[in-house]
Amino acid sequence: MMMKELDNNKLTMEDLSAQSILFFIAGYDTTNAAFDHILYYMANNPDWQDKLYDELNNNSIREYEVLQELPILNAVINESLRLKPSLTVIERVAKEDCTFLDTAIQIPKGKRLLKYSHFFAFFAIVTLYMSQI
Repeated sequence: MMMKELDNNKLTMEDLSAQSILFFIAGYDTTNAAFDHILYYMANNPDWQDKLYDELNNNSIREYEVLQELPILNAVINESLRLKPSLTVIERVAKEDCTFLDTAIQIPKGKRLLKYSHFFAFFAIVTLYMSQI
């Protein structure tokens, strides 16, 4: 059942549902890809795998804050994400002329927008007005 759109500046229930599904899938898929790449690099670099194992074994990890203080763990995660980002670039094309939310930013019909992985929240908001490719 589709709900009637109240006006052009409001989300329909269909839009909200689509964005919710996008957030769920994007979060699951990107996390899964990151773990896959970390495991791949660890399997191919046994020296670093041993260093990481020793670091994790020698620290009492009972709180999240401790994980942030482990240099080898953070280096492994950051380097894996640098080499193989979970999400690189997504392209969208505006279906119609629109104004970005309540700002003065105009997005003309046919304008190509590129989304880079570091700005996922921005991408999710902008895609409310974009067509899927």
